[in-house]
Formats: sequence, structure tokens, C-alpha cells
Amino acid sequence: MVPFRMSSPTARSVPLALYLRAVFGGKNIFAAWLLLAVGIFLVEPAVHSELAVVWKFLGPLATTRAIVTGSTATDASEDSDDTDSEYSTVYAIRYTYTPEGSTQRITGTSYQRGGMEPNTEMTVEYDPAHPQNSCLFGMRAEKYGIVIALALFFPLLGLYILLSGIIRDLRALFLLRHGLSAAGILAAVEKADEDDKEEDIGTSCRVTFQFMTAQGKSQTLTADTMNVKESWVAFYKAGKASRQVRPQETILYHPAQPNAALLLSDVDLRLELNDKGQFTGVSLSSGVAAMIFPLIILLGYGWVIYHL
Repeated sequence: MVPFRMSSPTARSVPLALYLRAVFGGKNIFAAWLLLAVGIFLVEPAVHSELAVVWKFLGPLATTRAIVTGSTATDASEDSDDTDSEYSTVYAIRYTYTPEGSTQRITGTSYQRGGMEPNTEMTVEYDPAHPQNSCLFGMRAEKYGIVIALALFFPLLGLYILLSGIIRDLRALFLLRHGLSAAGILAAVEKADEDDKEEDIGTSCRVTFQFMTAQGKSQTLTADTMNVKESWVAFYKAGKASRQVRPQETILYHPAQPNAALLLSDVDLRLELNDKGQFTGVSLSSGVAAMIFPLIILLGYGWVIYHL
């Protein structure tokens, strides 16, 4: 792992757009935001699912008699074997009961498909240490079942991809700021997908560059990239027979760990490092554009959480 702190006289300014893109629009991060977008519709069901309250019923439970006081149809529904659509609606069943050894009357709500008539006698299970944690026997304590909460796998996967991408891009930003530059000579171009039978490279490829460090040591950088250049495609098509002129690219590497290197064009095809050590070719608008979709997703989460 490349350390993030290093005292270096070569520290250079990195365009703000690259910082914004690292957080909001780096490699694979858009896919992560799409998965997180799915989670917007799952926050409320997950919060009101059995999985969220299962911890309340882990200990020994007591039972007693409960009286149903009423039932109300909720906005949740489930598939049912019954052809009558009424029984696909989840109902909130309200009830009262008195725990054993107490005179306090406690109210509770359980959920099932279909309603119940008031004054119906039921058996209620409750935690003796916390009698308010209860559920009618054969029903569930929350509006949604465990299955809906398991669907959170998708936004959680998106969060994992997002954080992994941000960490990777922050390392790249570190090399952009502190890395030493070198001229990399293209040594090989391969298809990223080895099972691809097409003749062309496609939209992604694996490239190998050779470069010399400031200490005169030869290093090799291999990178999978979606920023495919025409010169690389020509190099790939030319074959091994005619490779007299090899394309060169700027490489930034860690002074103390040359094996930690970055292909500049892998960050952005338009990004260049001039003779003054300044980056050119990337506008702030590209970073702002990368923020739009993620900000919409974040606002969506904010709206849902606010209305819980």
C-alpha cells in the first residue's frame, strides 16, 4: 500500500476536478452509485422489517392472552396463494395485554396478511425483561419480512465498490501530487478479456510499459485501462513483426516504491503534465458533472431518512 503522507519537494497542484471525480465519478464508481440508488427504495422497508427488531426476541419469551382492538391495512403487500387480493395486503393488528405478575395494560402491534375482528383473543409472546417488546403468535413484529431487508445486499455492495474506488483513486491522487515522472515505453498490449475472440481490442485493454527511475533502475508497469489510445490499437494490430516505433506515455511513480506507479492517461486521456510540472487538459466542469448523479442519490437518501 502506498503511504499517503510523504515529504517531497516535487509536490504539485492537482486540479480540483480530479478530486471531485475521485469521490463522485471514478472508475466503477458510477455502477456503485446505481446500486446505491436502489437502496433509496429499501431504506424504509429495511427499517420496518423483522431483521431490524430480531434482537428484541433473542432471549426467553413469556406468553399470555391478548385482545385484538382493531386492524388497519398498510401500504405493504405480499404474494398470497389465495386468489382474493384482500389477503395480499399486510394489516397492522393492534392489541392489548397484561404481562404476568403486572397490572399494567400494554398495547402492541403485529402484522399479517388480512385483518382481524376486534375482541378476538390471541396469544402474545413478549420479553419478560422488556414487556413492551411483543408479537402475536404466528405473526411478525414489523410490517415487512426479513426478505426485504436482505435486498439491502445490493446497496451495501454499491457502498463497498464506492469506498474501494475512492481509496484507489485517492492513492492515484497521491501519485499525481507527489509522484516522480518518467517516460514509459509501450512494451505490450493485450485484451483485458482473454476469452474475447474479436480481433480488435475493444473498449478496454491491458498495457505494459517499461520506464527508468531517477536512480537508473528499470521498472515495469502493467495496467488495465478503459482509456484506450489509437496508438495502442495500432501497436496491437501491427503485431510483433513491425514494432520499431513504440508509443510513449507519462508515468508517475512513488520515489521510495517505484513499483507503485500510475499511467497518466489512465486517469484521463486529456490529462497532460507540462514542463513546469503542471497538469493541463482537465476542466473543472468535468468534476462538477461527475457530482450531479451522486448528489441526486444523496438527496434521495436524505429525503427518505427525514421522513422515516
